[in-house]
Amino acid sequence: MATKIDTEQAGRIRRNMALTRRFSRLAIADPTILDDIPDGATLFLVPDGDVELARLNLDAAERARQAGHVVHVRRLDATSASESPDGGDRSIG
Repeated sequence: MATKIDTEQAGRIRRNMALTRRFSRLAIADPTILDDIPDGATLFLVPDGDVELARLNLDAAERARQAGHVVHVRRLDATSASESPDGGDRSIG
């Protein structure tokens, strides 16, 4: 059965995919950024420049943590392929 996705959901999916591409480019350029992510953790990317998506992704990370998963939150600049200046890493769970 196909799931219908509304325009708003599709926009969030596109923005999360763009964050994933940016993070992948960062990891290819500097694989050491992966060292901070615990083995088996679920990675949640949080954009600095997109308040709505940041809130949704942080909420999803918290739900995963409450469900017993180890999560790792990584902040990224939403408008460029560079990391936010503060590094923005944190693992919870």
